[in-house]
Amino acid sequence: SWSSRAVSAGSAHRNWSDQYRVMPAPGEVRWVRASARPLHDQDGVFTGYLGTCLDITELREAEEDRRRAAVAQAARDVSDAAAARLQALVTGLSAIVWERDARSGDYTFITDRVVDVLGYSINAWIGRSDFWAFILHPADREEAVAAAAAATAAGQDWEQTYRAVGADGRTVWLHDLVHVVRDDTGAAASVLEVSIDVTTQKRQDEAISLLAEFGFRQDADQALAERLDALVRAATPLLGELSAVS
Repeated sequence: SWSSRAVSAGSAHRNWSDQYRVMPAPGEVRWVRASARPLHDQDGVFTGYLGTCLDITELREAEEDRRRAAVAQAARDVSDAAAARLQALVTGLSAIVWERDARSGDYTFITDRVVDVLGYSINAWIGRSDFWAFILHPADREEAVAAAAAATAAGQDWEQTYRAVGADGRTVWLHDLVHVVRDDTGAAASVLEVSIDVTTQKRQDEAISLLAEFGFRQDADQALAERLDALVRAATPLLGELSAVS
């Protein structure tokens, strides 16, 4: 501590300088820089110290502001570089790269691919922190929003698969890979996301499951027309999602 350092310097009769906090009044904290040098008489005998104390509270606060600004800029630089790398990695894929502010939820970066995948213009997202929740499929909205909010608040990376509704009413399956960038306090500062369009894969999986279920539950002796009619009725909900969401 500063007091032990002061005692040690005093015992050795050497120069001493340190910074510490004082509380001149309840709830008030000030930073002080204290310096002292030993005094000697004409025979070289130590006689005491000459010391000074300077209030450096404003100086410390300015230094802390500069440090925080530097950390924030470094985080933005890392975030920008990461976003650029992600964009390069997903070029050619049916995927969207996003960046948003973890505190406000506002989007700060969106690739043009969002127009191809979902049909909404980039301008539709600007100033709409709730737009992502707005375009989620009603059946997936509550779970997807809750999972994203919990992971962001905890500063944890996550991934999830959910349905969104395109501008033309199509159901689009997205798989999100999400990285949370933290500030110097450990709190979530920004969120980097890659949303991959997995609609085709999901449709194939659903079709395979439907055919497997159909084949399992249908009577092999049933007439072909009746079996096909049953298959069409079973597939109607799946086919309906290809066009619009009611």
